[in-house]
Amino acid sequence: MDSTTARGFSAAVVTWLQYLAEFRGHSPRTIHAYRLDLRRFGEWAEYYLDRALEPCDIDRTLAVAYVLSLTCGAYAKRRVVASLRGFCEFLVLRGDMAQNPVRGIPLPRLPSPNPKALSEMEFRGMCLVARRRPWQGLLLWLMGGAGLRRAEVASVTTEDMDLRERILTVYGKGRKYRQVPLGEPVLAALEAYLPHRHPRNGSIRLLIDERGVPINRDRVYDTVKWLAEKAGIDPHVVSPHAFRRTFATRLNRQGTDLRTIQELLGHADLSTTARYLEVSPDQKRKAVATLWA
Repeated sequence: MDSTTARGFSAAVVTWLQYLAEFRGHSPRTIHAYRLDLRRFGEWAEYYLDRALEPCDIDRTLAVAYVLSLTCGAYAKRRVVASLRGFCEFLVLRGDMAQNPVRGIPLPRLPSPNPKALSEMEFRGMCLVARRRPWQGLLLWLMGGAGLRRAEVASVTTEDMDLRERILTVYGKGRKYRQVPLGEPVLAALEAYLPHRHPRNGSIRLLIDERGVPINRDRVYDTVKWLAEKAGIDPHVVSPHAFRRTFATRLNRQGTDLRTIQELLGHADLSTTARYLEVSPDQKRKAVATLWA
């Protein structure tokens, strides 16, 4: 917050973010996003009100006016509303507000989800391009063969691997962890990569590039786009998340039950897992062909 924003609002924001970090287990990235959302709201509200902002100034009219002023996309707007709603809920719990003025504000519609799993040819084509840099091959297999998220791939360490048991411990959202068995293709990619792993500063991060630098989230994204383009695939339709969907879809097509897929993906809600899956026409025909046989 800048110096003109009232201390009461700034202090309340700081206290809320500390609460989220220490008691709710929110990640530093989520905390940073909320901080930016509220800083921008505070700056806008000061200009709108033409005076310093206090928590008690936040009402439904102010919140709606702010959301309507935003020019970002639907996903970003929904996150802003979530930030304001969570902050105001905290103020209610703390006794600074009688009720949450942001609760019930209509949210912009999201575009219809169109999950795209990679075909086997697309996946293997990208893996073929990645053979020149073994860390890139392992990156693809950790997502497509073990179902890791982009942030999980970037943060996994050598200490998370149990090669004897062929298990990888993955620390996901909300500081939750899950254990993912490593299949033969992932282990093969790991074996091809490890002799080339030379961290510059002794980092325990698993994925280290050819310069000895650990791979971060942005590098994961950029690498996937680059590999897709080199493999002759439209990079606009390929993302790190596409590999996670591919992992889930292939498990489903080989008959893995939904509960097991949920555990492997680390989803809290089974309905989230279901949205990841792409069911082929052949699966549907097979499902009904013997229904009453």
